[in-house]
Amino acid sequence: MTNALKLEQLRFERQRLEKIFRANLERLSKAIKENSYPSDMIMDFILTMPKDVSSKFNQKNS
Repeated sequence: MTNALKLEQLRFERQRLEKIFRANLERLSKAIKENSYPSDMIMDFILTMPKDVSSKFNQKNS
């Protein structure tokens, strides 16, 4: 695999994760207000956030 291809894959992955984060950030404020966290949003946070953040988020919602 060439460096250019690797770089393109990393850019694509970053864009994908940023899109997920932006969508969930909007949903998070509503979830906090209603104290109701959709399971797909929780899974996105657990899977995409750094381990320290996702573990705290998971503990709070268990």
